Amino acid sequence: MAFAHISLPVGSHYIAMRNFYTAILKPLGYEIKLGNGEGQEFCGLGTNASGPIFWLGLGPSNRTLPKYDGNLENRIAPIHLAFEAASPKEVDEWYETAIKSGGVDNGKPGKRQYSRAFYAAFVLDPLGNNIEVVYNLE
Repeated sequence: MAFAHISLPVGSHYIAMRNFYTAILKPLGYEIKLGNGEGQEFCGLGTNASGPIFWLGLGPSNRTLPKYDGNLENRIAPIHLAFEAASPKEVDEWYETAIKSGGVDNGKPGKRQYSRAFYAAFVLDPLGNNIEVVYNLE
């Protein structure tokens, strides 16, 4: 069974996280569907087919923005989220957009060792969460 929606608490980092996710999810067809009105510090992103399924805000987070020291092994992402792509090209486009939007490389686009059926890419968001976009080659 697929999940209905997910919410990522971002605390006082709402604006930075909203801007980051709005930019990196645009290549996948996501846009803000609900929230983000004046005085609100939450929003729901989704596609035209889904409605709002990925929410930002809606809960405190006292995490500070992590400092990247160049060693990925020293970074522990608190949450791992994977979004589905429609093609390997869409994975590539998402990765380029994510890096240009401030994401930290956590796995360039390509087939994965654990499954040759997966073509995926990974970035760390501004709070250190591990974000993946994957296309199933089978």
